[in-house]
Formats: sequence, C-alpha cells, structure tokens
Amino acid sequence: RNPEEMFLTAIVAFITPRTGEVAFVNAGHCPPMIAGADGKVRLEMRSPNLVLGVLPDVDWSLHHLTLGPGESLLLHSDGFDEAQTKEGEILGRDKSMEIFGKNASEIYPRDFTERVRTQRRWGVVPKFI
Repeated sequence: RNPEEMFLTAIVAFITPRTGEVAFVNAGHCPPMIAGADGKVRLEMRSPNLVLGVLPDVDWSLHHLTLGPGESLLLHSDGFDEAQTKEGEILGRDKSMEIFGKNASEIYPRDFTERVRTQRRWGVVPKFI
C-alpha cells in the first residue's frame, strides 16, 4: 500500500558494447528509441510494467534487444516528448523521434542532451527538459 499515492517511472539498462546486447527493465517509462545509421528511428515497444511505488513486491519483466552496427539507443523521460516549442505547442513523440534520428550518429549523449535543452532551430524551449 502507498498511502502518499506517490509513484516513479524508471528504466534500467545493462548494455554490452562489444555485442550490442541490451537487457532492460522498464517501470512505466517511455519506450526506448533506437536510431539506425540511416537516421530512421523506431520505438522498442514491449509489454508495459507497473510504475515503482504502486504495489509492494512486484516482479518486473526483463526485456532484451540487440543494437546493430551504427545504431544508437535513447532512454528518455516523457519530458523529451512533452517539451514545448517557442509557440507553446507540445513537441510530441514524432518530432522527438525526428530530432533523435537527425542527431544520434553525430554527437555524444551529453552533447545531445545539451543540444535538446538549448537548440533554437528546433524551437524547443527548455521548459520541461
């Protein structure tokens, strides 16, 4: 029982760079995005797990995927999809996938995060990120 009615989404992944194998548990977080070397992005949709803090003693499903050569993985919160444009519109899943696909192969993760926070060419205001 959770008397405070608080919960948390989370995703934990173990990545083996040599093989591209990824084992992950997703507790109510956004599905991982995978960008190919060609910039095409797909969502790694799996059966959802319960968020953390709702019920005690929950078993979460462990999922597996393998990244191919040149593929990039993005684990992100809903703040990425829900960022606002300069006009106040929500960025949305399609636009966030487009941004990731255009930039996944050319920058490091920390640089990508900083670019999303500050890049005006996308019209993203760093309100939710």
